[in-house]
Parts: sequence; C-alpha cells; structure tokens
Amino acid sequence: MNYGESNHQTLDVNEAAYCAIQHSKEEEDIFSNELQAAVDDDNSRLPVSEEEVGKARDSHALIFDHYDLSQSSAQDVGSAAALQAHNMTRKTDSSGTQVIPSITELVGVAMGETRILMDSTTVSQSKAIRAAAVMAMRLFLTYYGDSQSDDGGGIDGSMGYDSNPTYGTMTVADGVDPNTVPEYV
Repeated sequence: MNYGESNHQTLDVNEAAYCAIQHSKEEEDIFSNELQAAVDDDNSRLPVSEEEVGKARDSHALIFDHYDLSQSSAQDVGSAAALQAHNMTRKTDSSGTQVIPSITELVGVAMGETRILMDSTTVSQSKAIRAAAVMAMRLFLTYYGDSQSDDGGGIDGSMGYDSNPTYGTMTVADGVDPNTVPEYV
C-alpha cells in the first residue's frame, strides 16, 4: 500500500518496514502492522504543533543526550525516535543544498530507532513504534507538505501543509525551498 502518489515522496509501507528491520537489525517484521495502524490513524495527517515539537525535543534530549528513558512514555519514545530519524535522514547534495528526505526512509528509520530503544525501557513496543511512525509522517507533512495553504503552515511559518489532506496523499510541496527546513526540528 502506498501513502501518496509521487515516487520519492510516497510512503511505501513494505519498504518502510524493511528499512526499519535493516536499521534495527531485527530478525522479524514487527513493524508492518504498527505502520499500517499509523497510516490508518487520522492524526498522521495533521501538522505537528509547536508545543508537540517542543515536547518531542525535550524527550529527544532526555533519551538521546542523557540516555534516560526511566520516565518516558511510549509517545515520548516514539516522538524522540522520529526526531532522531529526521536528523539522521537529512541529506545535502554536492552543492550543499538540503535535499528533501524520502518519507519511506524517515518513517522506517524512526521505527527502527524506536525498536533499538526498546532494550532500555518497559514501555509498550507496539505503541512506541506506532507513535514514531505517526510523528515521522506528521513531521514530514509539516516540513515538506503542501505549501499552497493560506496560513503559511509549518511550525515557523516558512513551510505549508494541506489542512485537509486527501487519504493516501503526502507529497512534497511544489516550490518548497528545502533550505528553509530547520536544521534540528
């Protein structure tokens, strides 16, 4: 099942699950069902608010900078892993211009990072993996989504999003300058 229409910016559920397996070095597919549930979740089509990004940043700092998962919920782990994946999948071309990442890779790495964290926490693995997938899709939508919305969209107003996305569609906005995407979400 694809989540979108353009080749590079279409979420391929099978490929994202495979990417998560490869990233986490997991021997079995524990990702497909949670990813499908995330795709079916209406929240995956909503932009991320500044408050949610702030909370995810705090969780990311606690988990990835201080290696402390003791007080983290499944949502915290998933959101932190999605931010980590966002940072890991950022690329630049030979001229130093930022290239928009593949949503499939972003979601796959987010789920894989979540699985890696599972050895250090007692939170529900399935909930954390689903939270990571949803947050990764929402980050992608917020930073790389449809720039044609009236309100400017995005967390910092520089990126737009479709406030009423069609089911199954998540594509790169026409005319979006990838250099306006924040270095660290």
